[in-house]
Amino acid sequence: MLLAAARSSGSVQLWDLSTDPRSPAPIGQPMTGHLSSRAGIAAVYQLAFSPDGRMLASAGGDKTVRLWDVTDPQAAVPVGQPLTGHTGVVQSIAFSPDGKTLASAGRDKGVRLWDVTEERAPWSLTQSLGGRTSPVRGVAFSSDDTMLAAATADGTIQLWDLSSRRSATPIGPLASQSAGVSGVTFSPTSKLLASGGSDRTVRLWDLSNPQSPVPVGQPLTDQIGGRSTIAFSPNGRLLASSGTDRSVRLWDLTIPRSPEPLGVGLPGPNSNIQSLAFSGDGNMLAGSMISNGTVWLWDVANPRTPRLLAQRQIGYIESVALSPDSKTLALSVAPEMVQLWDVSDPRTPNLLGEPITAHKGQVLNLAFGPDSKTLASAGDDKIVRLWDVSDPRRPTPLGQPLTAHAGPVNGVAFSRNGTLLASASDDGTVQLWQMTPDAWVEGACRIANRNFMQAEWDQFVGHDMPYRRTCRELSPGDGAPASAL
Repeated sequence: MLLAAARSSGSVQLWDLSTDPRSPAPIGQPMTGHLSSRAGIAAVYQLAFSPDGRMLASAGGDKTVRLWDVTDPQAAVPVGQPLTGHTGVVQSIAFSPDGKTLASAGRDKGVRLWDVTEERAPWSLTQSLGGRTSPVRGVAFSSDDTMLAAATADGTIQLWDLSSRRSATPIGPLASQSAGVSGVTFSPTSKLLASGGSDRTVRLWDLSNPQSPVPVGQPLTDQIGGRSTIAFSPNGRLLASSGTDRSVRLWDLTIPRSPEPLGVGLPGPNSNIQSLAFSGDGNMLAGSMISNGTVWLWDVANPRTPRLLAQRQIGYIESVALSPDSKTLALSVAPEMVQLWDVSDPRTPNLLGEPITAHKGQVLNLAFGPDSKTLASAGDDKIVRLWDVSDPRRPTPLGQPLTAHAGPVNGVAFSRNGTLLASASDDGTVQLWQMTPDAWVEGACRIANRNFMQAEWDQFVGHDMPYRRTCRELSPGDGAPASAL
């Protein structure tokens, strides 16, 4: 029998209680690592053993959680690196009954779940990818979901390798623009990355070797004026760009080292385009303007002769997103609202239902999930919200708001398979969020290690819904039918 005790110095001592609990004996050397951040803050707030007794977790005033292998209590050793992510003192930790998940809670009002099935490489199920000292303006996933790119205000691009679920490995950063990077986007093949910046250029990067990205050709400088907005067509052959020269241009990227400008610009715009988005089939391009509050729709099926389909003057528009099925257009419109439009016939767009008005500040970015049924909205209020838009006339919120950021959220992006959402903020971080219901259910089942009781089912799900086992491998909860599926 072991007892673990934390000292005020920040060390942790193991004690042997198996011989005589009335006379415990210290075992091995004290475990050290936690540091007090300032006077009055305890170095170690809580300790927890894993159910099998082989691992010890410690929660610290230094905002970290540490894991220790105590299989041999005479020679306890640290497991992996300290778990970081909390922005305040970590006050509470707990293992799930099966020992696969560790939960931590802190003064930052956040709760984090850690997958510790691979003890040497614990993985945060809600990971914060920090390390930036400058605001992050936008994020993008590669089409194969193995890379994540972030555009920063300091003129660099940060890349992460996501090929291993157990790690997000930084690559770069890439010195991109001479001024801030306003946006990044991957080609559908994941072999090209495009970046637009406040230096009035668009740059292309060859990612054939993701560990060593190299610039492709010369920067595209056909447009003049402030920040550039960019978007790849779904087939990767076209790049759309806009600048403060009040034009939208299409580029033929058949030969990436020698992009060919197609024409002199799309017809119609007379002000600066803030946001661009292609439809799922690549035949339509949408653009929005801040200054005069207009949204434009173009037919780009033949990119050498694009046609204006429609325009609507709506109000101050910060962001535009087209659903992958090309049926719904989402607009963030001041103040604090999101509008959904039916663009099944893009020549006659129709407003759908009432605006979404949950954010307490301007909505800065929008993104549809790959199934066209989920919409993410990012706000000046530091919050990301998810919406079920299966019926775009009646959008409904999905779950609780995502509140890990400490600054305005400038960008959101879904992975191609829809299992991850990335958010980028002025706080200098990128957050990764698990999106699949299966992942949420699995995590909840690991921690609770039981199913709903019948009374809980009636309260949270409803009397009119037949009882079902959420955790399929576990028996029904108290009061539920033993034969429940």
